[in-house]
Amino acid sequence: MSLYRYKYIKKLLTDNYINLPITLTALKSMGISKQLLYKYVKSGWLEKLGPGAYQFPKSQSTWQSYLFALQKQLDKNIHVGGRTALEYYGLGHFLSLAQQKIFLFKLREERLPAWFFTHQSFDSNIEVISSNFLPSELGVEQEDFQGLQLMISSPERAAFEVLYLLDKHHSFKEVLLLSESFANFRPTLMQNLLEACDSKKVKRLILYLGKKHQSLWFNKLELIKLDLGTGVIQVAGGGKYDKEFKLSLPQDYDELENV
Repeated sequence: MSLYRYKYIKKLLTDNYINLPITLTALKSMGISKQLLYKYVKSGWLEKLGPGAYQFPKSQSTWQSYLFALQKQLDKNIHVGGRTALEYYGLGHFLSLAQQKIFLFKLREERLPAWFFTHQSFDSNIEVISSNFLPSELGVEQEDFQGLQLMISSPERAAFEVLYLLDKHHSFKEVLLLSESFANFRPTLMQNLLEACDSKKVKRLILYLGKKHQSLWFNKLELIKLDLGTGVIQVAGGGKYDKEFKLSLPQDYDELENV
């Protein structure tokens, strides 16, 4: 292979693409033509990962590197969220980590490329949640994951996402345990999230848990600005009524509190 052709491979290696999916978008931005890309694949320098993506042979990729390619190369609106984000911040470490899923959140209209779903840990460990119940960028921050800068929910937003997944992915017992770590949330961000959230169930639950744990942020909220609806909302089967937030909580709630 000529030095001209090799210089692009050298740049990919220099720019630390060796363990990353390399999208066609990224390759084109570097000036690599389809003809040259074909020669790279034919010569074994690169291999096709799926439509629109390539990788170095024997690439030691992780779910984080796949997500990094989506965020940084394709500008996809998808982030680490929910319980996975809380665990990243050390707010869920007291729960069992056995067979825990990795929760990623995206907008409903955001389409992900097929190659993303080819990662070996996807089938059993990764759950992509499509939802518009919160604005896509509110409470989302950039953090370091093993040297990769990834977008991840702040602890405050992650709490909303956990409650959004109550019943389907999390039990009420799990939510109660996690809510013990909600005490030090930022009041301003909590106010903004509460005003922007379009799930009345999530809003009422976060308020209920904030008051229950006597969280400092709760007392700084402007509740008058919040639309909480009027009807009773049933949570995890319901049975025990909370009059203030009009929530029907599990009948065995008192027992769960003492677990």
